[in-house]
Parts: sequence; structure tokens; C-alpha cells
Amino acid sequence: MSDAHHPPSSTRRLAILLRTLRVLLRGPRPQTFPHLTREHLPPMRGRIEIIRDARGIPHIYAQEEPDLYAALGFLQAADRFLLLDTLRHLGAGRLCEWIGNPAMPKSSEIFPGRRLSDLDGFLRPLDFEAQSERDYLAAPARAKDCLAAFALGVNAALSALEGVYAPEYVLLGAVRPWRASDALVAARTCAFCVALAPLDNELTFDAVRGRLGDERARHLFPDAPWADVPSSYRTMEGPEPEPPLHLAGTGSNNWAVSAARSESGAPIFANDPHVPFLPLPTFWYHAHLECPSYRIQGGLMLGCPIFGYGHNGHLAWGITTAYRDAWDLYRIHRTADDPSRYRTVVGTGQITHHREGHKVRLGKDVQLSWESCEHGILYPGWKHHDGVDLALRYATSDAGRFFDGYLQLAAAKCVDDHRAALELINDGPFDFNHVYAHKDGHIAWEPYGRLPKRARDGLFVRDAHDPTAQWDGFLPFSQNPKMINPERGFVASANSITDPENYQALTTRVHAESRYRQTRIESQLAASTKHNVDTFKDLQSDIATDYSLPVRDAMLSLLEPQSGHGDDVAKRALHVL
Repeated sequence: MSDAHHPPSSTRRLAILLRTLRVLLRGPRPQTFPHLTREHLPPMRGRIEIIRDARGIPHIYAQEEPDLYAALGFLQAADRFLLLDTLRHLGAGRLCEWIGNPAMPKSSEIFPGRRLSDLDGFLRPLDFEAQSERDYLAAPARAKDCLAAFALGVNAALSALEGVYAPEYVLLGAVRPWRASDALVAARTCAFCVALAPLDNELTFDAVRGRLGDERARHLFPDAPWADVPSSYRTMEGPEPEPPLHLAGTGSNNWAVSAARSESGAPIFANDPHVPFLPLPTFWYHAHLECPSYRIQGGLMLGCPIFGYGHNGHLAWGITTAYRDAWDLYRIHRTADDPSRYRTVVGTGQITHHREGHKVRLGKDVQLSWESCEHGILYPGWKHHDGVDLALRYATSDAGRFFDGYLQLAAAKCVDDHRAALELINDGPFDFNHVYAHKDGHIAWEPYGRLPKRARDGLFVRDAHDPTAQWDGFLPFSQNPKMINPERGFVASANSITDPENYQALTTRVHAESRYRQTRIESQLAASTKHNVDTFKDLQSDIATDYSLPVRDAMLSLLEPQSGHGDDVAKRALHVL
């Protein structure tokens, strides 16, 4: 494909509809479309073999590592290009030019009462597209080679489709070729979607403080780090800052037991990663890759070919969201004589205004505007309760080093190699609880994702000129919280506080989920020294909580007397419980 955009013509849109109709009439048929032929695949550097198993999972064998990623790009585009395309348009802030700018109903849980231009306006200032291009150009040669090969594979599949894309493209705009840096955009987009949950928690916490005051907020958030509260709020009415996108949280889990708790005398590992963004048919792309450097299988990310979870014959690993505090909100006090300057620790800083035209498909183009400064992005209308402007700061990342780290992770045979790879991955956009096990017995929990070095927590909104509110770079990976071969014989994570004694550098209790799933998993792992595949299956399908039965019994004790006095509602509730 050339670098030009390719809007489906009327003839091609009709061809898309006819092909969709044929598929619906004949029923599902196991095949790759476009077909896996030498003519359709991109040029390969060596011998390659691709096999689909009975479940449709591809097994790719190649003499040259880049050929693995060329074939993988072809397969991901053939199977899931719509989602790849969605990720890069979302991350680049280009949904309007691809879809249009419809108004969403206020009842929408994801975009309540917003337009797609609002979402584009939130993403564009984050500059994921330009950052990803810079990261790709600065990446090590091996990483660039594999990313370029992946792009060749995606584009080979698009060319083989000859404009007959997925049925959704009847309503969508142009299809442009996949760039090597688009894989890094996709990674940043997924990381951003994951990071929205702790940002929502932080904004909700601040809104409660502003609306109810700190005295009542302490009752609702008793685990917040109140010892460091910067100032007490007087209650005020008014709109609260709010991101335009809200994603429902889902619970991921992973754990590993050592040989001491294993029936076989070898460590056992389990992972159950859920993804809130575009979960169907599944976010993960399952595959098995082999080349002279490694043999690996597991779940690949869509658009960015890294194994979020998997195993390579030596190590097994998996992830859950760590709910890292990667955002900070700063109060920006503009100077009285020049509103383009604001107070900082060293005097004043510059505020830069940005404005750009934004294309809208099938509609009137819009203008996006925002401001930026050293302390982050000033979105239009984002103000604190007393009218002071707010800046939103998001931890920077190097997605090229992140991808290179995952290439090294795939080839790691020993724990030291695995940890060296994690140090590179730590510079990427994600914050994950990385749990892993080595076949020789090593187990560990080592979260990754750059952690801002702060003098205090990052939960409370603080003034930009407050010396204690500044970031002093990022914590070295070696200083991240971790558990390595703990005496208790197991490690586990579940989107909450994994290590209650050493979590402050990673997050706060307000940003993360409650520990009820974490404690349930820990209690089940601690209950046996004879774990096996069956006990792990039981735990993965467990839906109970340790507090549920006491709460149920307390409710029964209240309902039983009422049901005995003829209360029909109490009788029905009693029956349900």
C-alpha cells in the first residue's frame, strides 16, 4: 500500500456488504481471510511456516525473528484490523476524521453526553502519535526491525483485502497504511485506557472533598493519606473536572506458588487478565512463536506485538493492573500582570496556548484548543473549586524501550535476564503487577511502570509553587516495590494493594481497588501445601468473598423477625439470601 488514505468506494462498500451477507448465510467457516498464501504475505527473509490449530490459534515458525512479526502483523490485520485501527485513531485523537462527531446520549456509560471531538480534544494534547514516532526512531535496531516487519505484515493483509474490509467500514472513513510507530501508539492507547481508573478515583476523591468538606470526606475515604492533606476545603458547589471517557473496571488476578506449596515440587503459575477496553471477542491475541532465539506462547497485545502474559519454556509470567498513581493535578496560579505566566517554585513559568484545526468526517471541522506548562496540560474549563486553573500531568514513557524489553523477555532463560528485560519494560507506558515463576523455583511479584518521585503522595491536589509537590524524576526500577521468593511461598496480585507495608511509592489506597480479592486469593493459597492444576482451576473460578457470609448472616438476623410479622418484602429477601 502507498502512504495515501484509501476510502472505500461505493463499489467496495457494496462488496463489503455482499461478503458480509455471504458469511451470514453460509455460517462460520474456519479460514483466514485474506487467505494465507505466498502471494498475500509480505516478502520473508527466510523459511517460515504458519499453522492454525483446532482453536484457530496460529503457530508461527521462522528462521529469522523479523519474519515472526511480519506474519503476526498479517494475521492480526486479517483477524482483528478493526480493533487495531480503533486503537491508533483513539490514541492519536483522530476519531472525528475516521467516524464523525456524533453526540452521545447522556445515558451512555462510556461517553456520557459527549461528542467524539471531546475525546479527541482530551487525547491530542497527550501527543501520543508524535511521541511514538520519536520512540520508534530512537529504538534499538532489533526493535525497529521487528516493528517495521509487523507493519509490512499488516499492510500486506490490507492490500490483499483489496478494499473489502470488515463490515463496519461501510460506515467508517479512509483506511491508511499501518506505520511501524502505530504499534507504539496502540500500546500507549491501551495503557491510557487502563490508567483512566486511578485518574477517575483521584478526581472523585477531590470532588467529594470540595462538595462535602474534609471532615465528612474522611469518613468516606478513611484510608487516604490524611496526614499530608495540604489544606482543608470549605464546601463549594460547581462543576468538577471530568475526563470524557469512562471505562468500567474489571478484576484481573495472578499468582504463583513455590515448590514448597506445590504437589509436584515445582512452582505453579496462573494468570487471569481482564481488559475493560474492547473486550470482545477478546482483547488478547493468542499465538505461539518460534525462532532460533526463543519459543514463546501466550497472549499478545493487539497492535503492539508483545506478550503481556505467556511462557517460553523457562519462565511464565502474567499481569494485572497495578493502579499506579501516574497522574497529578496542580493548581495553577497565574500572575496578575501576565496570564501567560504562573507561579512556580523558582519564580514564574510559561503557559503556552495551543490551537489546531480538527477534521470531522461528514461534518463541520472543529477547533481544538488547550494550554500547557511544565506542570502539565490545562484543558478548557478544568478549574478547581475556588476557580483556580488546574493542570493535569501524566507520567512520560519510552515505548521503544518497552518493546525492546519485551523482545528480551521472550528470549530470557534465567531470572537475571528476565529482570534485566523488566528494567527496560519499566520505562514504557503501562503500570502492571508482573508476577512470574522460573522452572527452577524462583517466584516473584515485580510491578513495572515509571513511578514519579514525590516528597509526598500524589493524591491531593497541590499548588504548582508548592516545593513538596514537585516530581524529582522517576524511581529506578530496582527501587520499585517487589516481593521475591517470600517465605510464605506464594505471590499474588489483584488490582489492589499487593504489599500493605511498602506500597506508598506505587499508589495510594484511594487509587487502587479494595483488597477483598487480594486477601481471598492469599487465604486460599496459604491454606494448602499441595497445590496443583485442579486447586488453581478452583481458585480461578471462585466467586466468593471472605466478608460475604458474615454480611449475609447479619442481614438474615435483621430480616427474620420482620418476615415473621408478615412483611412480604422481608420474606422475599430472606428467600433470596
